Amino acid sequence: MDSHWVVSSMGDHLELELDQVTVQPGREYPVVGVLNGGRGLLTRPPVTSKTTSYPRLNRVLPGRVLYRKLTAYEGAIAVAPEELGEAFVSPEFPTFRCTESLLPPYARLMTQHPRVWEELALLCKGVGGRRERLHPRDFLTMRVLVPPVSVQRRIVNLMNVVDEAIAYAVKLHGKASAAQSALVENMPGELARLGELLLRIDAGRSPVGTEGPLKAGDRAVLKVSAIGPDGFRPYEVKIVSPDTELDPRMAVRANDILMVRANGVLRRVGAVCKTESDFDQLYLCDKTLRLVPKPDAVTPDWLFAALTSAGCRDQIEARTTGSHMRNISQAAIKEIVIPVPSLPEQEAFGATLAACASVTASAAENVDKLRVMRFGLLQALLTGEHEIPESYDQLIGA
Repeated sequence: MDSHWVVSSMGDHLELELDQVTVQPGREYPVVGVLNGGRGLLTRPPVTSKTTSYPRLNRVLPGRVLYRKLTAYEGAIAVAPEELGEAFVSPEFPTFRCTESLLPPYARLMTQHPRVWEELALLCKGVGGRRERLHPRDFLTMRVLVPPVSVQRRIVNLMNVVDEAIAYAVKLHGKASAAQSALVENMPGELARLGELLLRIDAGRSPVGTEGPLKAGDRAVLKVSAIGPDGFRPYEVKIVSPDTELDPRMAVRANDILMVRANGVLRRVGAVCKTESDFDQLYLCDKTLRLVPKPDAVTPDWLFAALTSAGCRDQIEARTTGSHMRNISQAAIKEIVIPVPSLPEQEAFGATLAACASVTASAAENVDKLRVMRFGLLQALLTGEHEIPESYDQLIGA
């Protein structure tokens, strides 16, 4: 670490700056909020004198640091971006101006550091969880490690390059995902009811189980969260006692098409995934179904792809029942229609779809790897563990 890095208080680098405006009748005020975990700002619906109880609001200017008094301990701190238009927050969000010793883009990186969130949590005062608050005068006492402005500028520049790489990777993943979705939405074939295409629908049971990592010799039933948008999650299970009776026919097998039968969130009802291997220790629960296709009618790959289409999603949501806990019955599932061509056509189309899915999965993996790399690099740079040489300034100038 460079000897010029110093531990100081936030008050050495920030000044409280409240640009308060009185809420006027007949005018709308664009409002923003602060996301937890240093994830920046979010846009909220505009307010008027009739929809807010606050007589005054704080104006948010670009480059200003702000946090949420009530839940600051959740890392609810952000720096307003330079491209921010007119925006306001309630008095629950104090705003601060950076002094010459702290660049706003560097302050934004600081808000993403878990150590800052921990310090915020220690400074919060009050009784009972979400009632804990952080007063601005206490916030300004927070101890921080801040390098010289020249070092801040190098770190900001390098992290911007990383963020641009992540943004590009996300864009590529979006294009691959869109291509995959386009294939699914244009699947050929005559429409047929699932009831005509399935041998049966299997449902397990839900004995009492406990959370925890699955060990050798354990048996477990699936949780509905095992069927996720990114595929099968074999670690989302509840471990049952050794004397629990489980039907061996309900064990999870390779090429199983699994579906969520019931969930409190509508979009999760009917969610599907396809397993890639046998899981002898894992069993269906009563809220997870296995759709078993007729071998001479439809392939598992085709069935899975068809069930992920927007048209199928609309059919599923239209057939769910219940208010608090949404549910889709086996009878309703059998009434869903999907396009079904000949088996050779299914296999040919499936190969194309599998290739596209592989590209999409690879793109998603690249995004994840870049984000993990960014997190580690940020920790190393903000603590001075990794130093950027002064020669980097020539690259910034170029």
